[in-house]
Amino acid sequence: MILLTREEANGKIKTYSYDNNGNRIGFSLAVNGENVIDTTYTYDALNRLATVTNNGETTTYAYDNNGNLISSQTGENAVTYEYNNANMLKSQTNNTLGVTYGATYYLNGNRRTLDETNKPQIVYTYDDYGKLVNEDASSYIINYIYDNRGNRIQKAKTELGLTETTTYSYDKNNKLLQEYMYYDGVEHVTDYTYDNNGNQIVTNYYTLSENEEESKVWD
Repeated sequence: MILLTREEANGKIKTYSYDNNGNRIGFSLAVNGENVIDTTYTYDALNRLATVTNNGETTTYAYDNNGNLISSQTGENAVTYEYNNANMLKSQTNNTLGVTYGATYYLNGNRRTLDETNKPQIVYTYDDYGKLVNEDASSYIINYIYDNRGNRIQKAKTELGLTETTTYSYDKNNKLLQEYMYYDGVEHVTDYTYDNNGNQIVTNYYTLSENEEESKVWD
């Protein structure tokens, strides 16, 4: 077994443990000497996740012969999954809530439709490059536009006669720099900053309304 411990600011200590196959079998978080998270993991003979126990609550997983997840259960909450002949998810049912999601696909693997219990069907349309260009759910429609590098530069959602448009801008390395959305008299802006290695280091979200600005920054 491999054991790794990481001490962080504010009295946090994170401990990770791994088996000889490299699978994580344990994680714990202690804050000021008190354990607040204690998670253990087990695996089957094929190194597939079999159980996760988090602070005493266990989730179990089962798979078919193709390695597809067919069920997960936490206490009395059970979810089952079905797949088509191409091993693509065909349906997902939460047996406790009585909610089922169903999907169909195009031959290239792109999702064609999505159904959910008691909700309208969503139909997806793609361009010649496999990029999603339209999402039609009857109650709303979303259209997408891309630049010549394949980056999404606009998302326009129309619902109840109103259109909400979000635009995206990128740097020369195709890194997302800004999301901008104007709706109901308010500008919503999210700026992204990267270090010299291309890692995102700061997310800055702010709104503009009648010359008033509210800003939030996340590292």
